[in-house]
Amino acid sequence: MSDIIVLHADTRAIVDQICAAHFAALITDPPYSDRVHDRAISIGSNGAGPHARDLGFAPIDDGLRSAIGAIAGSVTRWSAVFSDIESSHLWRAAVEPAGAEYIRAVPWVRWSQPQLSGDRPPSGAELVCLWHAPGRKHWSGPGSLTAFDTRSLRGADKYSCEKPLDLMLSLVSWFADEGESIVDPCAGSGTTGLAARLLGRDAVLIEHDAEAAALAQRRIAAPLSGRDRERCARWVEYQRAWLSGDVPDTEAGAARYARALADTVRVERALG
Repeated sequence: MSDIIVLHADTRAIVDQICAAHFAALITDPPYSDRVHDRAISIGSNGAGPHARDLGFAPIDDGLRSAIGAIAGSVTRWSAVFSDIESSHLWRAAVEPAGAEYIRAVPWVRWSQPQLSGDRPPSGAELVCLWHAPGRKHWSGPGSLTAFDTRSLRGADKYSCEKPLDLMLSLVSWFADEGESIVDPCAGSGTTGLAARLLGRDAVLIEHDAEAAALAQRRIAAPLSGRDRERCARWVEYQRAWLSGDVPDTEAGAARYARALADTVRVERALG
């Protein structure tokens, strides 16, 4: 049984306590940069010119980015941070001075994306920027991975900029082992925590917005919604597809296969 804690708090105010806990992994989706907000416009359908579009939340500031950078430097294994494509250099500048080793940025191809600026093509991807603590590394994902291609969520029932559960299942499964602890300092509606619950990882979620924190607590404690069940089923199908090949003949490859298979079975059991 995993232990999931949701804190209504400002990450910037408790960053020292978070760092002192030495979580195994940081997995988070921070707010968009001010560049994205500045370029979010709508084109009036009645002939009116373009006007600023309110995204419903504030952009990330330097203080929060620095706090997340410090947390990334404190975890014992992986850090995975979502970024708009044009801002990954800001994340590298925040994280690497804290001591984490930059690995790479993997695109998340969203396939379906709301248009934030009506006068230009939308961006069809974000980046998942990856760092690791100095030393030996392992993960539990497919060796053929070149991009995350999980379809983004649409519809009025989703939380603002909520990431799909099947995408977060991949990140939690692949970058934190069973029994390890995860921290998400920008928890939103709690998708990281729900994935951790399903996969047997402990997690601490921090969210500054009171309504979002309450939503995360309810969602993690409740039975899976129909939408979340559907996303779990998609993830199991994806996992089973890449696990259907031969078991790797190296010790490291066989261990990765075994970890991935165990997680797939956990989610299958949760689906009943």
